[in-house]
Amino acid sequence: MLNPKDLARRHEAFGGAVAFYILPYLTVRTDILLREMEKVAPREEWTNAHHTVLQMEGNVVEIEFTDELPEEAKPLAYYWQEHTGDLKHDVMLMAQFANNELHDAFWTTFNRALDGIIAHKNGDEDVVEGENPGEADADAP
Repeated sequence: MLNPKDLARRHEAFGGAVAFYILPYLTVRTDILLREMEKVAPREEWTNAHHTVLQMEGNVVEIEFTDELPEEAKPLAYYWQEHTGDLKHDVMLMAQFANNELHDAFWTTFNRALDGIIAHKNGDEDVVEGENPGEADADAP
């Protein structure tokens, strides 16, 4: 019997201390979450937290952590442990606890998982392979 991890691609971050299981295609759930996220905040007000939560909730099946987590990976472990699926809550949680390493690790693994699989349009903006959609506001929560 298949489980969701069987459909995902596994990519490691933080020197192998974290393993992301990411679906290698954009899901209908991501489209639904996009509309829900626009109710949380207008798209022009989105920060790294909004973009990361949207794609993490839409495409990450599981995240596994080793017992020996480096300090820079602990905010991700805390976020994953405490996220609820409620976008407003999760964006606030991400904004409060995420560090640059969390965003960098997620977007690097997300882009690796989708590498060569899909071409995707995000509203009116093309999402460029390897681009972090929230990169322009990297100092924002």
